[in-house]
Amino acid sequence: MKTSKMIVFFVAVFTTARFAYGTAPMSAAVAQATVQAFHVPTDMAGAKTTLNPPPGFNAITASDVELATYGFPPRPDAQLEPQAYASWERAMLASKVRVTPQLQMTNIFRTPVSKTSAASVTDNASAVPPTGSNGPTSGGWSGYYVLSGAASYNHTNSFYYALAYYVVPKARHALNAPCNNTWNLAYGGVGLDGFGSSDVLEAGVVFDSYLSTSCVNTPYYAFSYEWYPYGSVVVSSVPVTAGDDVFVEVWNTSATQGYVYMVDLFTNQAVTIGVTAYPGYSLVGNSAEWFIDGAAASLTDYTMDFFADCYAYTWSSTAYPATTGTAVTMVNGATTVSLPTPLGTSGIWFQYF
Repeated sequence: MKTSKMIVFFVAVFTTARFAYGTAPMSAAVAQATVQAFHVPTDMAGAKTTLNPPPGFNAITASDVELATYGFPPRPDAQLEPQAYASWERAMLASKVRVTPQLQMTNIFRTPVSKTSAASVTDNASAVPPTGSNGPTSGGWSGYYVLSGAASYNHTNSFYYALAYYVVPKARHALNAPCNNTWNLAYGGVGLDGFGSSDVLEAGVVFDSYLSTSCVNTPYYAFSYEWYPYGSVVVSSVPVTAGDDVFVEVWNTSATQGYVYMVDLFTNQAVTIGVTAYPGYSLVGNSAEWFIDGAAASLTDYTMDFFADCYAYTWSSTAYPATTGTAVTMVNGATTVSLPTPLGTSGIWFQYF
């Protein structure tokens, strides 16, 4: 049986070290190398990847430009940000196999505005969610959000990237669920925008559950990303399952060019994807989120889940640990469905009710 590396996560949560990519915004050379690197077409329009690193490539000793050239996330300063560097290093050491992304568009839209379509799942509300007795609530997501104050995209206080380590939870239906060939859905990860903006750029892991008429529960797990108003995209070429530790990061080089990097620390497989914004839409960079989402009435029973190293950084390297922001509780009417609890300044403990 595979055992999740929870001890590593708890050590990471209670650090107060500042996590940043060095002391300055991304250099022009790194930005240019990143843009040029993501030129390899995938099987989906608007999404590209990079060439595989050459044999013997060492992400730990590579230069910042070399990292960008092969689609790796930027590296923290090892001297100024030792804990940040250690977390990044752990993910890079696990990135032993670069997988070519095979992508599948879905009909799920985790939108920044409320949708009434049954095929849509609301994620990041268009404004601060309604406030209940225990703070903001939502029928479509739970987690934490932080606001940078950016009114439009810029290279000062717009968010540059958001990241997290977390455990993929076991997906199942609730114990009292009827056996009638139904899917319950859930998605956990990190995102940029969604509050007072018309787009959402996010990535993470889908953990869905199917319950047959014979009461057989079949889970489904996959890496996924989305840049609304495009739908959610499943990355079918990278296997992921319950108990795996994963690292997910989203970042950008412009208001219309974003990137996602996802690593399974159990299988040592990684995928990197460059994503172009939907025509007429662009990043603001005013908010970042760490979430578990789905429709409250049909959310996967994930029991519990743990997120660590949940940080967002602006272009001017201002750090926003997740739990210094605002918690959002998922509710179904007056009933709590998914509750986030802070662990230190950068960890989140999610519980399903």
